[in-house]
Amino acid sequence: MSSSTTKSVTVFKNIDWLVAWDEANASHRYLRNAHLAIEGDLIIYLGKEPFQGEAHRTVDASRAMIMPGLVNIHCHTPSSPMFKGRIEDMGNPNFWNNKLYEGIGLFMVKDAKEQAAASRLSLAEMLLAGTTTCLDMEYPEDDDEWIGAFVESGVRGIISPIYASSSVDAISNSKLTWTDFADGGKASWERAIRTYEYAEAYPSDLITSMLAPNCPDLNSPEQLRDTMDFARQKGCKVHMHAAMSPSEFHEMIRRNGRTPIQTLFDQGVLGPDTIIGHGVIVDNHSWVNWHTRDDIALMGQTGTSLSHCPTVYARDGYKLESYRRYRKAGVTIGLGTDACPFNMIEEMRSAVTIGRISDGDMYAVSTADVFNAATVDGARAIGRDDIGRLAVGKKADLVVVDIDNDWMKPLYDPIRSMIYHAAERAVKDVYVNGRQVVADGELLTMDRKAITAELTRIADENYRRAPERDRRGRGMEEISPHVFDVV
Repeated sequence: MSSSTTKSVTVFKNIDWLVAWDEANASHRYLRNAHLAIEGDLIIYLGKEPFQGEAHRTVDASRAMIMPGLVNIHCHTPSSPMFKGRIEDMGNPNFWNNKLYEGIGLFMVKDAKEQAAASRLSLAEMLLAGTTTCLDMEYPEDDDEWIGAFVESGVRGIISPIYASSSVDAISNSKLTWTDFADGGKASWERAIRTYEYAEAYPSDLITSMLAPNCPDLNSPEQLRDTMDFARQKGCKVHMHAAMSPSEFHEMIRRNGRTPIQTLFDQGVLGPDTIIGHGVIVDNHSWVNWHTRDDIALMGQTGTSLSHCPTVYARDGYKLESYRRYRKAGVTIGLGTDACPFNMIEEMRSAVTIGRISDGDMYAVSTADVFNAATVDGARAIGRDDIGRLAVGKKADLVVVDIDNDWMKPLYDPIRSMIYHAAERAVKDVYVNGRQVVADGELLTMDRKAITAELTRIADENYRRAPERDRRGRGMEEISPHVFDVV
């Protein structure tokens, strides 16, 4: 194959392990001692024979595994770093220890520049752990700041502005109250649409958008109807939280006698263009044990996808009670980190181990299942067939894993060694859209130390203001005591 003279060609030669896409069998497969060439943003050659065209740069990958870039389909980058070390042991049992109602709101930053600083740190973590695509959800403050963090990082970003028609607040240690917005959510909706349109028109191939209604208990039927009308008109995807807490579950039962998933089905939200964030507290979950057994089947029958975030739920004592049941129902499962750590390799490990424990069967979830969820299935959920797989004509989003890293040895199967043992320690180089953004384990696009220093300053000030935000006026030491006494 001859190369174009207008774009630089990079050839990876003698790849010890190449995780290539086998279209005939619709599966990843290992190619040993393979070669791969990229030109601009595309893969132009992949195979066992050496590339015959002109190479402007040649990389010896004889001691490497090259795999697709990971696809993270549920994140909140502008807020999550503020939670580090503060919320892991927090929880109110009256709200099933879910931190949505008491916890994360105490630490979230609202200033646009501060949010952008948090996003930069989040995106830095993602890249260093092999993530090349991120679906990010947040209430928008400043579009340029939010999108600018993605552009600076080099991550492929799906900007998803959250909107709602009501809010939920803890007014005591045992009571939540839902409050409708005076305008019915009109301003929130219009703000989100502006962000969606701005992101879609943004002059970068790496930036796209989708709609992100918050969740069934915070979006009115009218707002969800407008959402689906707009999505059909624009041909865009919808990603929203649902079935994420027992409080949400019981509130929807109180309102209309239907579970959150059944409510979304009734309102025409479920379907192949919809991704449900979390989907844990469904009707057959043991924490609610509702009399129906329809939720997972409805998701499968409608072609609805799931963004599964096992780590954050496990910290609160929750779990998706059967990964296998969702798969058997036909639900496409992608993985997301939701919050910190933004480490998709660790998320794969969590998904497979928790999934096996949940079903009481080590064969309920395979290593291949979670690798697919983090690559090709996550890509399928967001409507992309050009990422999450390595094949000619697909985007040049790839990760070079150092198989000589001590954590990978002794080596037998490199994906297993990476997921269960080495994690991000073995990630050497990362490319997004053909551009190298990580080299030898170091970011090329951002100064991580400077980002961390800036966010540390912001966090320290934010924590000092905790009594102003806490409904009981507590300081940080009372809200989140240290693991041991500090003397």
